[in-house]
Amino acid sequence: EEFGLGRFVMSLSTANYDALLQAWSQLELTNSLSPNFGETTYSCAAADARQSIIDTYGWTIDDGGSAVDCDFAPFVTTWQTTSSNEYIAIPTSGGADITDFNFTIDWGDGTTETITGDDPDPIHMYASAGTYTVSISGTFPWMNLWSSGEANAGKLQSVEQWGDIQWESMKEMFGHASNMTYNATDIPDLTNVTDLSYMFRGASSFNGDISNWDLSSVENMNYMFFDATSFNQNINTKVINEGTPEEYVAWDVSSVTTMLVTFSNASSFNQSLDNWDVSNVTEMYGMFDGASAFNGDISTWNINNVNDMVYMFRGASAFNQNINTKVINEGAPEEYIAWDVSHGPSIYAMFVNATSFNQPLDQWDVSQVTDLDYMFDGATAFNQDLSSWDVSQSAYFNDFLTGTAFSQENYDALLQAWSQLDLVDGMTMNLDAMYSCAAAEARQSIIDNNNWTINDGGSAVDCDFAPFVTTWQTTSSNENITIPTGGGADITDFDFTIDWGDGTIETITGDDPDPSHSYAAAGTYTVSIRGTFPWMQQTDAANAVKLQTVVQWGDI
Repeated sequence: EEFGLGRFVMSLSTANYDALLQAWSQLELTNSLSPNFGETTYSCAAADARQSIIDTYGWTIDDGGSAVDCDFAPFVTTWQTTSSNEYIAIPTSGGADITDFNFTIDWGDGTTETITGDDPDPIHMYASAGTYTVSISGTFPWMNLWSSGEANAGKLQSVEQWGDIQWESMKEMFGHASNMTYNATDIPDLTNVTDLSYMFRGASSFNGDISNWDLSSVENMNYMFFDATSFNQNINTKVINEGTPEEYVAWDVSSVTTMLVTFSNASSFNQSLDNWDVSNVTEMYGMFDGASAFNGDISTWNINNVNDMVYMFRGASAFNQNINTKVINEGAPEEYIAWDVSHGPSIYAMFVNATSFNQPLDQWDVSQVTDLDYMFDGATAFNQDLSSWDVSQSAYFNDFLTGTAFSQENYDALLQAWSQLDLVDGMTMNLDAMYSCAAAEARQSIIDNNNWTINDGGSAVDCDFAPFVTTWQTTSSNENITIPTGGGADITDFDFTIDWGDGTIETITGDDPDPSHSYAAAGTYTVSIRGTFPWMQQTDAANAVKLQTVVQWGDI
C-alpha cells in the first residue's frame, strides 16, 4: 500500500521511528513508495536503515530528518538509575564565562532533545531502572558534575567517547563521580581549555589512560586528581606521532601556572614526572599531600617561579627522591638550576610525616626563607646534614626537626654552624636530637646571644664530667676497636658513656661489657669515656696496638 501522497501523515516518536526503520529495512518492500512521516525525526542509530530502504527500493521518505548531525561524533557517557521514574541531570553551570550552549542530547531511552541557553542544566526522568547511554552533540563546552552533588554524580558509570565536542573548561567536570570508569579511546579537544582544576576530584574509581592528552593551553591544574584514589597512569610529557603531520607533545604542562593540591590524596599514584616543565608554576601548595604511594622522579624540576611549597610532601609516606639543587644541561643553551629555592619560597611544613624521605638538601640556599616551622616534623627517616643552611632570615623553627632520626653528629654540625650566623632573636626550636660536648658551647652561644629557646634531647653525656680520652687508629674500612674492660668478679659496676669519635655515642652498663665499635673509614679517632669506668685491660695485642695516645685521664 502506498503511504502519504496527501492521504495521511504518520507522526511517531524518535524511538518508534527508529524501530520502524530498522525493522522495515529487513523486509522485502514494494518499490518506489513515498511515505510521509511529517516532522518525525530519526537518530543516528537508524540512519543506515533509512538509507538502505531508499537505496534498495527507491523510496522517497518525507520526515523531519536526523535528530542530530550524524557526522558529528558525540560525547558519550553511560548512567545508571536504580528505581523507576528516577532523574539524572547534566549540570552545565556555565556561569558568566560559558554561555553558548546549543546541543542535542539523546538520553538513550528514545528521547532526543535540543537544548540551548546559558546554563541550561538539562534533566531527564527514566521510566524504569537501568543503564542508559547518553550522547551529546553540538556546542556543549562544559559539564560540571561537582555542582550537582554526590547522588547525581554517582550515577555516571563511564565515559565511552569524547567525540567532536570543542571543550572550553573541564573544571569540576567529574567531581563526585565515584563510580565512573573510563573506556574512551579518543582524546578530548582541549584547544580552548585553560582550566582542569578539580576535574577528577573524588572520582575514586577512575584509572583511565589519558596519557595522550594535549594540555598545551592549560593553565590551572589545582586539585585535578584530589581524592582520585585509584588513579595511577603515565602522564609524563612525551611526543606523540613523532615525525608525522599530527605530531604533538602530550602532557605539555609548560603553560600551567598553578598546581595547588594536584595529587593530594591520590593514594595510588606513583609515576615519574621528570619530563614535566614546571618553570611557569607559582603554586605547589600541598601538591603531593597524602599521595602515600608517590615516589616518582621529579629531580629535574625548575621551580624558580614557585612561591609556595607548604605541605608539598605532607604524608607522602613513600617519597624519597633526590631533590637537591643541581645544574641541568650544564654548558648547553638549555642550562638551568633544578630545585633552586634561593628566591625564598614558603616551605613551611613541607615534609611533615614524609616518613621515607632522607635525601641530602645541603645544596639548598634557604637564605631568603623566613619560616621553617614543622618542616620535617614526623619525617621519621630524615637524618641529613643541614649545617650549610643559612637560616639567618628565618623567624620560625617550631617542631622543625621533631620526630626525625636527626643524629647527634648532624645536630652538632648544625649548632656549630648556626652559632656563627646573625640569627633572628627570640626564636624557639624544637627537635629530638641530642648534642655532644663539642657542640655544647655553640648551643649555649645561640641561647645567650640570640635569646633562643632550644627544646632538644639534651646533652648526650655529662659535659661537666671530664672524660678519659684516648686516640685510636684504624688502617682499613669497617675495622673494629674494642675497649677491654676485663672486670671479672671483683669489678662489676661498669656504667659509662662512650663517644667513639665518629658521631656515635653509646651508654654501656654491666659486668665486663667489652664494648666494640666498627669504623666505616680508616683513620685516627678520639674516644672519650665518662661515668663509672673502673678498669681497662689490654689483653689482645692486635687490638692494643691500635691505641695511639692517652690524652686525658679526666674524672674517672
